[in-house]
Amino acid sequence: SGDDYLDFGGAAGQWIDFEITTTDRQPRRYGLRWANGGGSPRPIDVFIDGKFLETLEIQPTGGWINWTIHWFELSLSPGTHQMRLVTTVNNGPNIDCLETPDLPYTPLGTAIASTHQRPEIEWRHNVPQTRIPTFDSDGTATFTSLGQFSSTVLGPPFGGNSVTGGAMVDDARWPTEWRGMLFADYIFGWLRHARLDADGRPVEILPFDNTAGPITSIVHDPVSGDVIVVRFDQNPMRYSPPAPSCPADLNGDEIVSGADLGLLLSAWGGGGPADLNGDGTIGGADIGLLLAAWGPCNP
Repeated sequence: SGDDYLDFGGAAGQWIDFEITTTDRQPRRYGLRWANGGGSPRPIDVFIDGKFLETLEIQPTGGWINWTIHWFELSLSPGTHQMRLVTTVNNGPNIDCLETPDLPYTPLGTAIASTHQRPEIEWRHNVPQTRIPTFDSDGTATFTSLGQFSSTVLGPPFGGNSVTGGAMVDDARWPTEWRGMLFADYIFGWLRHARLDADGRPVEILPFDNTAGPITSIVHDPVSGDVIVVRFDQNPMRYSPPAPSCPADLNGDEIVSGADLGLLLSAWGGGGPADLNGDGTIGGADIGLLLAAWGPCNP
């Protein structure tokens, strides 16, 4: 089922098996769904438990994406049975599935659903014109331009040519105003920052680095907190968060306390923000520095 199908291949005598389980001899309908994009019939023989049932001619369906179903009725004894389809020519049809509407079944998964929504922000090719989606009083979809008074998103308009998908930065080592989504433009060479609300929608878009160059990839390193960008014909670059004024405040609550000590101990022997003396390993020396800074960061 789904998007897949079975192909007999190029040799006569190849087969496809289906397993059928019934609880009684009640007559039931079965349907073979196939496509024949060739110009002539591609017959197959049908066997039930090794016994010949019938030959299906499999007439052309006008294309390999044109499917049809052949229905037939069987009265099988209780138990498990094998239906085998055997091609009688060198090129058989494509078989999509065996329909069994009269047998109980278990769905393979939840129903597939799709949704469509407008982009949260869009910008014009090569022209500094940036649009934000809105709705009028009647609920009709409209838009406003970034930088105008009516815009729900702050920031100056911009243009681009070839966008590079960004990286989400939600790291306590970065100032709150610089946490969000970083994205770039390969041709124009800029790197921008989108500050997001609790629902993930932009509330402000500002330049982060207008001379970043031809960025092809952006990642956030959770260990160092740095943002690293890969550029097409130039060396990679690393953007680091500002050095904390209170490095022992590991959880960012402006107080060095037991919570920070717990974070340090949980990272013992490794690296990261709790490596307060910068020797590459979190250990006793770092505990000493943390205890020396104990209390409010700005008493």
